[in-house]
Amino acid sequence: MGNPGITVCGRLTVTWDGEQLEADLPGRQGRLIFAYLVLNRARPVRRDELVEALWADEGLPSGGEALLAPPLSRLRKALGQGRLEGRAELSLNLGEEADIDYETAQRKLDFAHEVAGDRSVTGDRLAAGWEDAQEAARIFEGGLLPGLEARWIEEQRVYFEELRLKSLETVARIGARLGPAEQAKAEKAARNAVEASPFRESARAALIELLEAEGNIAEALRAYEELRVLLREELGTFPAPELGAIHERLLRAHESSGEKAEP
Repeated sequence: MGNPGITVCGRLTVTWDGEQLEADLPGRQGRLIFAYLVLNRARPVRRDELVEALWADEGLPSGGEALLAPPLSRLRKALGQGRLEGRAELSLNLGEEADIDYETAQRKLDFAHEVAGDRSVTGDRLAAGWEDAQEAARIFEGGLLPGLEARWIEEQRVYFEELRLKSLETVARIGARLGPAEQAKAEKAARNAVEASPFRESARAALIELLEAEGNIAEALRAYEELRVLLREELGTFPAPELGAIHERLLRAHESSGEKAEP
């Protein structure tokens, strides 16, 4: 008996005991119920919570729990016996070894983020952090449940986008400590994060430090100046002290090279 394998980033897929089940999920309501239970699998979910997950956008119907019974029954049948448990409170019997893509991405990101924050890490552990950061970014890049729309999905998408950006920044921060090929990939990741969230200072810091690691001090200074002007003109604020310290370091490096720093 194989452990369930589920993807919610990108196309919703379900593999259970060697069977592909996503095509059997009963319509939009069945997919929404299944996805909601997967994303909340750490706890039982009340029936009234599922009613809200299905119909909140349309206005909660009277007798919602009665309306919930048919899609739940169809979902139980599609999944097979013993896989959807409970009556008043419901949960999926996925087991501890289920392979769920977003959980895998979160674990990999947690490890990679730890590696990125420890400058003493080298060798195999650094390489493992690099691979995990890239894999996390790849998974989160798929987006949460494309093609399915609900208020709770939109709320979760905000959280998943934060994790995607954090993954890209982590790719950049680790890649800055590796060779030219990795640095090229890292720079692309950092620029993607900046493009997606121009005011995000952690993404700018990742890009600036990556350019510094590549030895491109002038470009790093330009990236800082671009952020400084953007924050001043759009928000009336200044870069955070962390970025200010990086800027000072860049200025010293630029001056020691004998080049004239840009204004």
